[in-house]
Amino acid sequence: MDRKAEGFKLSDLPAFFKSRLLLHTIVRFLLVLVILWMLHAIALRIYTHHGQRLRMPNYAGVSLDKARLHAKGRDFRLVANDSLFVKGKPGGLILSQVPAKGSLVKEGRTVYLTLTRYRPDQFLSGDLPVLYGKRFDFKSRELFNRFELVSRIVRMDYDPGPEQHILQVHYKGTALADAERKEENIPIFLGDTLDFVVSTQEGGHVEVPDLMCHTMAEAQFLLATYKLSMDNWESDAELGEPESAFVVSQQPAAGERVALGTAVKLKLQEEKPDFCE
Repeated sequence: MDRKAEGFKLSDLPAFFKSRLLLHTIVRFLLVLVILWMLHAIALRIYTHHGQRLRMPNYAGVSLDKARLHAKGRDFRLVANDSLFVKGKPGGLILSQVPAKGSLVKEGRTVYLTLTRYRPDQFLSGDLPVLYGKRFDFKSRELFNRFELVSRIVRMDYDPGPEQHILQVHYKGTALADAERKEENIPIFLGDTLDFVVSTQEGGHVEVPDLMCHTMAEAQFLLATYKLSMDNWESDAELGEPESAFVVSQQPAAGERVALGTAVKLKLQEEKPDFCE
């Protein structure tokens, strides 16, 4: 019988594994797999990107209207995702974008933008923390972190208490807080500025106390408390005991703001004036 007509036998298996036929078959199979993978990748790229990718322009610092005109020609869709108030910048200005500038994107891509707000948010002065009597440096940080407020010292006033403590708070000329009150219903814009009068024990200014009707000894004590001094006194008549005489006029006048250490001139008289209670 012809051996070629015989069927495949298990005894032929080792010879088959060593034959070139198996090697050629495996190589052809792998080539087919590689070709199919490449065709799939090319087809997926064409389907996903439509054969075209664009480099994302930089829209930061451009107004939204101008950015829309530019994006229209590239079939980009601009969406305002968030907005922030930035003091000193007009509203409708683009601050940031996603995707970032320089990214390769397909046509029709949605671009998410963060814009400047036209007006800041508002809150009421009653929402402010307690400020009078508190350390300026601590409260200025708290005000910035919570309300983006800028704290500005406009004056240093003498106070016998600790230095750098808040004595007065003003917003656009309106008093918000001092030793006697705290306003609750004044609208304040986020990011705006509060003005502060802060305590000092030297180099500042103080209001001259009212010395009228006090004895000279009492006047001297009050002036020392306010870090002021007494200038030469005068009288229309001779005084037996000047320390017991009464103040009938003073210069500078009561309530006038003067530098610490300023000398106050007094006029005295022996008898208590009729206008004194």
